Amino acid sequence: MARTLIFGGVFCAAATVSFALYGADATYTQLAVFARAFNAIQQHYVERITPERLVERAITGMVKDLDQTSEYVPAETFKRLRGDSKDSVAHGGLATSCDTGVVRIAALLPDGPAERAGLLLGDIVKAVDDSATSCPTASPRFGFPKAEGAPNSKLKLTIDRPGFLVPRYFTLVRQPLPDISVFSQRKGDVIVVTVKRFSDGASRMLANAIVRERGKPYSGVVVDLRDNPGGFVTEAVRMVDFFVDKGDIVSTLGRDGEVIEAYQATAIVKAETAPVVVLVNKHSASAAEIVAGALQDLGRAQIVGERTFGKASVQTIIELEDGSALKLTTAHYYTPKKRMIDKQGIEPQIALSDVPEEQWVARAAEVIKH
Repeated sequence: MARTLIFGGVFCAAATVSFALYGADATYTQLAVFARAFNAIQQHYVERITPERLVERAITGMVKDLDQTSEYVPAETFKRLRGDSKDSVAHGGLATSCDTGVVRIAALLPDGPAERAGLLLGDIVKAVDDSATSCPTASPRFGFPKAEGAPNSKLKLTIDRPGFLVPRYFTLVRQPLPDISVFSQRKGDVIVVTVKRFSDGASRMLANAIVRERGKPYSGVVVDLRDNPGGFVTEAVRMVDFFVDKGDIVSTLGRDGEVIEAYQATAIVKAETAPVVVLVNKHSASAAEIVAGALQDLGRAQIVGERTFGKASVQTIIELEDGSALKLTTAHYYTPKKRMIDKQGIEPQIALSDVPEEQWVARAAEVIKH
């Protein structure tokens, strides 16, 4: 089974498709209009533009109009993301979101390049490598394409935040992402497991952390998914499976409501039975929302915090003849009670929006006890 990723800037399983023309006459008429416009630009526009660049711009505009997740990936970018280039890919350790037309830092990898450079959650990114940033719409969008690059390459960000008289420059040194994405601690007799991203093995790390802490008496588990931008869906499913022994976990529905894939609990290993609270915030997205939505619908956990990001769709990579690719939304994820996560998010049973976020873990531990 191909593993699917839903994380900003990371691409999903590749696919090949065949195209059929619907309403061939109308289609050919529109293609003739496109060809006429293409030729007019080539002959009369004040600046010379190569045919390749025009086609790339046309495809980019066509896909951009579909939704906030589908996009056109140029050949060189797709080659690098597939790992075909000689250099390995490193990362700046951050994700951004578009919030009311402003690009903000939405997630920071612990001890990653961005955090070490002094960046903070909520910082406004004014420019990347001296190029001004912009949001295409007021709708939020996770992802930060320029965060990736060659190992040890530098990334300059122009940052504004409350208290700055003028925006300041921060330089990041891209590094390979570490494998450790799960951290555990105790809050009294409550086990707190923080999952920063759903990397390969995250579910196993969570299970090991809880089993390791169970040597001492405990009253419950807090799973902290705040600022978690997603990752492998299979890791999210396994994480839910650790807490439940039966029931649907998540399903994907495509065009016209067709069920593409469905995951159920396996009961291969006896489920953890202690009370569970899942902590989320507005930056919890994708795989994090799958976990929260499943445990909420199955009555296995209380969701505490604030409404999640609302980004849980399946992107399929379609490679084109010139080595470029389309990343197209082909399905949406649904919770066990058939709630669509994309653009909706997961609403917590206990809202903490009016509570300072540094107090959220303590509040979640209180929910466990009461």
